[in-house]
Amino acid sequence: MKDKLLLAGLFLAAVPLVVNCSFTSSTLALENGKVRPLRIIAHRGYIETVRNVSFFTVKGVVQNNDTNNMRSINVTATFYDVGKEPIGIINTSTALEIVEPQSKTLFEIYMPLHSSPSPHNYSLTAEGLETDEKPIASLEIANLTGWVDGEGFYRIVGEVHNKGSMVAKSVRVMCAYYDPNGNLITTSSDIVYPISVNPGGKADFELSSRPFPLAVGNFDLFIVVHHYERLTSANWILFSVLVAASFLFFVYMKRRGW
Repeated sequence: MKDKLLLAGLFLAAVPLVVNCSFTSSTLALENGKVRPLRIIAHRGYIETVRNVSFFTVKGVVQNNDTNNMRSINVTATFYDVGKEPIGIINTSTALEIVEPQSKTLFEIYMPLHSSPSPHNYSLTAEGLETDEKPIASLEIANLTGWVDGEGFYRIVGEVHNKGSMVAKSVRVMCAYYDPNGNLITTSSDIVYPISVNPGGKADFELSSRPFPLAVGNFDLFIVVHHYERLTSANWILFSVLVAASFLFFVYMKRRGW
């Protein structure tokens, strides 16, 4: 009897794992993808204070200069004092999990200054893992408008449209702002409203270059999705199939004297 209950419990426990599946890419990863160096095409470091805590902040843009898709991109910042001695090393992941050839992604690094002096300089490296995964490119930006507001900051408003068949969960839009020479000024991000976008649906976003004034609308936009989920209706269909299959399984086993 205990074996029967255990078998039934394991079967039922597997149901929600199958029903509530989520996706971040459209194919499986390579098992032994090679690590490749990537190009950091723009960056900027400066001191900022957030809630009375000071940070040396580095923001930048990484470009996939390889011929293959790259995933799990890691950026390493090494900070130096005035004597060129290293005083800290910080690693971070980029905003996008998978980056196609010649495409870009953002990164942000924050070094707390409460226990260390402000860095005099820093160096950056980036590398990623070669993969055959492809990003689920079902979201598009539409109805985009940009202007300089009364305080001199560049503002952007727009919509994210879901052209795919799955629900995009925890969506945000990120922006990299450049000066006329292509130097990075800053980055910003906004969580869309509503935060999840259904197939055929849309969500609003609003961005600003604050606290950096910017008179020229030279920028790149990035849509970042935490994960995708199949529609609830599709989940219920799958759940119904599993329930029917479990019923037939138990009837079959009972006839065999289970």
